[in-house]
Amino acid sequence: MENHKFLKYSYWLSLACLIHCIAFPIIIATLPFLNIFVSINHTVELILIGSVIVLGSYSLFHAFFNHHKNILPLVLFFLGISLSVYIHIFNHEHSLNNTILEIVSGLIIAGSQFWNLKMTPKSCTH
Repeated sequence: MENHKFLKYSYWLSLACLIHCIAFPIIIATLPFLNIFVSINHTVELILIGSVIVLGSYSLFHAFFNHHKNILPLVLFFLGISLSVYIHIFNHEHSLNNTILEIVSGLIIAGSQFWNLKMTPKSCTH
């Protein structure tokens, strides 16, 4: 039952990452109109990505080996993580294309966790 809680936590963390990826660019774009300057702290984003990687990997591998043996959620998760890491580490440009890619990566990550959660039995005993 404890592992099922981690599965739910990783799902909600992935969802929070998705909301962050959608809301953050909108907030940053509107701040200059309000005459407010904000320094973007990439460390916070890297901590969020690292947390998603650790919890998401754990929950996906646990569900894969112990429950459903479907590799597609794992593939989607690592595709989304790879895209997110690429955007935040190798491509620091703030553009519409990066914003769209951030949203897509968040959707892929959250979708993989949601799919994994739906395939995992609710009465997990180990």
